[in-house]
Amino acid sequence: MKPFTRIKKIHGYEYAYEITPYYDKESKRIRQHSKYLGKYEDGKIKRVSYTLPVSAYDYGELLPFLKIGEDLKVGEILQTILPEDATHTVIALAINRIVSPVSMDNLKTWYDRTHLSNLYGSLSLSSQSISNLLRKLGESNINVDFSSRFVKSLKLEKKEALMYDITSLSSYSKLIDILEYGYNRDGLDLPQLNLFLIAHKTLGIPIFYDVYPGSIVDVSTLHNTIERLRSLGINEISLIMDRGFFSDGNLADLKESGYDFIVPASFSNKRVKSLVLEMKKDIERGKNLTKFNGQVIFVMSTLVDIGEYTYQAYVYYDPQRESGERVRLYDRLHSIAERLGNRKLRKWENPSKVFGEIAGKYSSYLDWKTIDYEYTVNVKDKAVSQRVNRMGFTVILYRGEYDWKEVLTWYREKDIIEKMFMVMKKDLEIAPLRAHKTEVAKGLIFVNFIALIMRFRLLQLMKKTDLTEKYSIPKLILELSKIRKISLQDGSFITSEISKKQKDIIKKLELDV
Repeated sequence: MKPFTRIKKIHGYEYAYEITPYYDKESKRIRQHSKYLGKYEDGKIKRVSYTLPVSAYDYGELLPFLKIGEDLKVGEILQTILPEDATHTVIALAINRIVSPVSMDNLKTWYDRTHLSNLYGSLSLSSQSISNLLRKLGESNINVDFSSRFVKSLKLEKKEALMYDITSLSSYSKLIDILEYGYNRDGLDLPQLNLFLIAHKTLGIPIFYDVYPGSIVDVSTLHNTIERLRSLGINEISLIMDRGFFSDGNLADLKESGYDFIVPASFSNKRVKSLVLEMKKDIERGKNLTKFNGQVIFVMSTLVDIGEYTYQAYVYYDPQRESGERVRLYDRLHSIAERLGNRKLRKWENPSKVFGEIAGKYSSYLDWKTIDYEYTVNVKDKAVSQRVNRMGFTVILYRGEYDWKEVLTWYREKDIIEKMFMVMKKDLEIAPLRAHKTEVAKGLIFVNFIALIMRFRLLQLMKKTDLTEKYSIPKLILELSKIRKISLQDGSFITSEISKKQKDIIKKLELDV
């Protein structure tokens, strides 16, 4: 009996098998031997190679980041600044921070099991070698050198929107000289350095950063940031900030810079408080009524004098938000008063300190005294009334030809930079800083900056292709991690079978497998 070929369809794919019939004496029946020949595609059999595999490498999870690095010319730009081995090491470190953060001691083990080791070859990845590289990066001006080239490669359009914010990175180290105590955004009682970040709104990626000593406050960094942007050749942009940067001096710097800007006003400013009280009388009129994202709000355009200049502003009033804020304030004040009323002081306790610990940021709304080691608490009606009067209001100063909807939308979208800080600290595991020298800490921040570019570019690509409806970034990485690169005895490589889910991801992200 002659052998013949049979095509089988399995999970949507066709495979070829050589079928050899034979007579089974025991069962006295015709049976078949089956031999796998290979995949059946386009009417042809792709013969299987029987060369034995030597090793299997992590591969699939690298693909998005290798493509993003190539598309954004990250490696190309780095090689104009660093030697090839250093460039490859920085990219390997950055990808590791995204897909599987490990300590520097374990980086070589991770690298050797990935296909990067075949692409980049042998790299010096001992903890001492990595530390030396990070130190050299930190000693250099690489953040400015890289960003100046990176910004030019992006070819920013005029009036591009850039978001600007600042965070703190804490450390237990005693040797990082720019660590200082200051306002810690994570609520940690540790010295810190301050990191400011500028992100491109449309691309959704960071494009520049710098570090400052930890005691420097937000409002004092803007002047230098404007100078930095000028040095990068960024002359016509819209700068979006949060209210932490609102001050007379910063507004004047923005006005004189020629940049368009959007910055929410702080209610600690007397002129802003007065403006809201003036607007409160007229804002709830029909001509000011509109909707934003399906919710009723009132909007008025006005001018406001701050310092020596006059600024354009939109005043927004959200009745629903006012109601929620009012209820939360009253509920919190009642809870604090009740807790203090039930608090029996011990003889050695400081009443003022205990009150501050319990009342926290609500201390200014409460009067108190103690009688026989017990608190008597009263609500300050005037202070509460002043707070209630501005509830539901948002005042945003701006420069440029923007309508109220653009200004409010851009302001609300600035939270992407806050997400970048959160990802850097939690997912990339940069905080607390695990470095013992200033230069090493700065080098580590640069590596995380490269990782942040890659990760947030992937997020934007996932949003554009609707992959975010099915996957988070960790879930997508996990799915792709099932794809392996297999080394054969003859020195060639083959890729493991790719599932339907993985094919969908690869197609949408246009990955080259």
